[in-house]
Amino acid sequence: MELNEAFSRAIKHIRIRHGHTQEYLYHKTRIQVCNYECAQRKPRELTIRRFCQFYDLRYARLLKIVQVATDNNLPVEGIIDLDWDKLKYPKIRAS
Repeated sequence: MELNEAFSRAIKHIRIRHGHTQEYLYHKTRIQVCNYECAQRKPRELTIRRFCQFYDLRYARLLKIVQVATDNNLPVEGIIDLDWDKLKYPKIRAS
């Protein structure tokens, strides 16, 4: 999955999960999300930050979700729905 496609799918999934339409999001944030959800345009950092602020999502977390999906060819929707705070990571022992 390409980075741009992962961002577009993440933005759409988050918006829909909150029950918001593209029009609602535009009226609240002035982000024309349809351009990004269709991967017609790559969102700028400021746009992503405004989107994250509106949905109370940490910018770094969204970037990490997109990176994990892209690097591992995983569906971004499943990664977003993980409860990241409750994930347990195995301890790595020094050799």
